[in-house]
Amino acid sequence: MRLAALFLMLATCVPCTAQTPDCAHLQPKIDIAMRLLDQNRIAEAEPLFASPGNLPTDCPAVLLPLARLRAAQNNINESGKLFVQYLQAEPKDPEGPFYFGTVLLRIAYYPQAEAMADRALELNPSHVGALTLKGQLLAMRGQPAEAQQSLERAIAAEPKSAGPHFQLGALFDRRKQHEDAVKQFETVIALTPSDARAYDYLAMNLEQLGNAERAENAFRRGLAVNAGPLSDSFLDFNYGRFLLKQNRLRESQDHLNRAVEIAPRVRAVLYERGKLNLRLGHLSEAAQDARRALDAPDPGHVILDLQVYYLLAECYARLGDAAGAAKYTLLAQEAKIPSRSVERK
Repeated sequence: MRLAALFLMLATCVPCTAQTPDCAHLQPKIDIAMRLLDQNRIAEAEPLFASPGNLPTDCPAVLLPLARLRAAQNNINESGKLFVQYLQAEPKDPEGPFYFGTVLLRIAYYPQAEAMADRALELNPSHVGALTLKGQLLAMRGQPAEAQQSLERAIAAEPKSAGPHFQLGALFDRRKQHEDAVKQFETVIALTPSDARAYDYLAMNLEQLGNAERAENAFRRGLAVNAGPLSDSFLDFNYGRFLLKQNRLRESQDHLNRAVEIAPRVRAVLYERGKLNLRLGHLSEAAQDARRALDAPDPGHVILDLQVYYLLAECYARLGDAAGAAKYTLLAQEAKIPSRSVERK
């Protein structure tokens, strides 16, 4: 992945001027490949590139879907090389820098991703994907007003594109503008009813607005479509946590158990199931979950060590282990709270 920075540097080189073959007859297959990749149907896109005669790579237009395919296959180095070749062969096509930017964002090369978004917007100031990508990056950089402006420009350019609505909803969610977030995620669902992620966000924002009935309905609708490229790996966790707050412990248990199966190394998931097991009286299981939570990485400080220490102290106290309870009570008292913690799903 270190080559990504090199790919970006190479992409600024002088465009290729060599004569290229006429590939117009391949455009229908290229369009099919791009559409399959848009839908994350990787297995169906792969056969299109299996034979050199299908989509020959000496045609520049083939390089873009092939670069996207290699990225989807997690072959980032090969993907980057192909993107650079495409950028050099087709320097006036905004699709190249846009898609390259999405890959760079995925591997956390944020400045390079933003450079690609900017290049795409220089070529087409109304490019919806690039405006959305730019908005995401601005939000990550802590510039919410500028991010909102970029996302609203994307929506104005193409109101029926779900992507910018989703990212704007996520921005409102982080800023605790729950009513605005609800509107955006309702729009996403209207445009893409199979987006389980949008149902999850919608449910959590409805919950914050005090509308538990609508929130539960959104959770359930999300679970009904929670498969495929728009699935949400934290939907069971968030619904299980919602049910725990509702004191529906057995129902919560089903979903939090599933959440641990999906994300066995996520501290928040283990911590919530530990709290549930404590309330169910499953003290040994609660202590085990809490110990696993303490060992799990949590760079965003979503669940503080302090919280886990208190959970462990209560578990050991109720188990009759005075020494264990005293140990974790002392650790809780001595724990330092990070200067900044962030919320996440």
